[in-house]
Amino acid sequence: MSKSMINVRTNEQTKELSELIFRELGLNMTTAVNLFLEAVIRENGIPFSLTLTPNAETKAAFREGDRALETGNYEVFESTEDLWEDLGI
Repeated sequence: MSKSMINVRTNEQTKELSELIFRELGLNMTTAVNLFLEAVIRENGIPFSLTLTPNAETKAAFREGDRALETGNYEVFESTEDLWEDLGI
C-alpha cells in the first residue's frame, strides 16, 4: 500500500505534551495519528464523544442571565457598538 503524507499544525505545547505521553506508551506521533485514523474508520466517526458541556463559569453566567430575565433587571442596547462601549471594549 502506498504511503501518503499529512501535515498537521498545532501549538508547540500540545505537540510536546502529547509526544511525552506517546513516548510513555511506546508510540511516536506517526503511530498515534495512524491509530486515531484507524479508529475513525472503525467507528465510522470520531472515536470519542464530542459534547458541548458548559463549564462552571458558563453555567453561572446562564443562571445570572435567567435571574435577569425573571426580574427584568437587564439593559437593552440600540446597537452592538453601544454594548461594547458599555462594556468598556
